Amino acid sequence: MLLSKKEIVSIIFLIIALICLVNAAAFASDLYLSDNLHLLALQMINVGTVYVCLLYGISTWLFHSNYAEPRQHMRYVLGVKLAIAIACHLAMFIYLLLPTNRNKLAKSTKIELLFTDFNRACRLIRIVLTALTILLLIVCFVLVVRTTHQKRKLNIQRRQQRGDGLITSSSSTAAS
Repeated sequence: MLLSKKEIVSIIFLIIALICLVNAAAFASDLYLSDNLHLLALQMINVGTVYVCLLYGISTWLFHSNYAEPRQHMRYVLGVKLAIAIACHLAMFIYLLLPTNRNKLAKSTKIELLFTDFNRACRLIRIVLTALTILLLIVCFVLVVRTTHQKRKLNIQRRQQRGDGLITSSSSTAAS
């Protein structure tokens, strides 16, 4: 049994949701300081992506419309949400690659004593998971944009055929 393109994208969405959930849990292992609200923002990016990916991943099997227009509109919305998610995850990835800036804390204590080997390993895990998430989001984005373009082209061709058929049938009835 072969999977359709829509089901493949949905499975990728569910995998992205699982990766982002693990990534958000890895952020929970970091030491929160008063000036580390950016870690909360990074967790919220992951949780938001989990929500959107679960919503669209499960909707393949729970929602179906017989009308082409609502499906096309959903593809547009999904494309925009994927573009926003890619931008947010790219910003998070760039931030994760930057060295941590804890100069204020370093003046008063030894930072090495605050962070365990697990914390250091979690940083590497977050970088890898974020890169994997970006890659999968880009794959989904390309598939959605490609499908949207193909379906739009097909709808335009169908409208032109229906329009040509109506013109010839009305002109033939007028001639008789």
